[in-house]
Amino acid sequence: MNWIANFVRPRIKGLMRSATADNLWRKCTGCGEMVFHRDLVAAQSVCRLPVMIAVQSFEFMGGSLGLATGAALVAAMSAAVTEKRPFILIVSSGGARMQEGILSLMQMPRTTVGVNMLNEAGIPYIVVLTDPTTGGVSASYAMLGDVQIAEPGALIGFSGPRVIEQTIRERLPEGFQRAEYLLDHGMIDMIVHRHQMKETLSRIVRLLTKRAAAGLNGNGRGNGQDRYATSALPQSPPA
Repeated sequence: MNWIANFVRPRIKGLMRSATADNLWRKCTGCGEMVFHRDLVAAQSVCRLPVMIAVQSFEFMGGSLGLATGAALVAAMSAAVTEKRPFILIVSSGGARMQEGILSLMQMPRTTVGVNMLNEAGIPYIVVLTDPTTGGVSASYAMLGDVQIAEPGALIGFSGPRVIEQTIRERLPEGFQRAEYLLDHGMIDMIVHRHQMKETLSRIVRLLTKRAAAGLNGNGRGNGQDRYATSALPQSPPA
C-alpha cells in the first residue's frame, strides 16, 4: 500500500528520533481493515523526549474515522497511559467513515473516552491539526487536546463553508474555518509551520512534563521561529 510508505511513515520519521518499524500495519481479522500494529506505539522520542504518536492520514479514504481507526486510537491512548508518555496526534480527516454507518459514529464517544483516560492519568494530549480536519473527527477527539496546534491555512471545522453558506444563505467571513481565523477566535492555541513542528512539540512536551529544557531560556521560550507559538503559550508568574 503506497500511501503507507509515501505519506504515513515519512510524517512519523520527520518527528521521531528512532527508526519507524516496518510492520506498522496489519489486517484486522474482524473487519478486514488495515489498522495500526502495536509496534506503532513502541518507544519513540521527539528530541530525546519519550512520546506516543498517532497519524491519521487523509491520503487513505480521506482519513475517515471507522471502527478499526477508533480501536487503534484507543489502543494507542491506553498504551500512552500505561507507559506514561505524552500522546501526540497528527490528524487530517474528512470525518466519520460513511461506509460504516452508525458504527463509525460510535467511534466519536469511544475516542472521547480514550481522551478522558489521558486526562485522568495526567498524560499530556497534544493535537496537530492539518488540512483538512472536519466532520465527526473535529467534533470529537481532534478538538480535545491540552494544546491545539494547526498548520498554516488548514481547513478546520465541522461542515464545509460551501454547505454552511447554502444552509444559512449568507456569505461567510473571509478566511472562515481556516487556522488563522480559529486562532483569532480562540479555538486553537497556535499556528506552527511544519518546518518548526518538531522543535515546537519538543518545547511543549518539556513544559507539560516539567522536564529539563536544554536550549530553552528561563521563561520556557525557544528561538521564536514558530510565529504564533511563543505568544500563545502561558507564561510563568514572576518569582
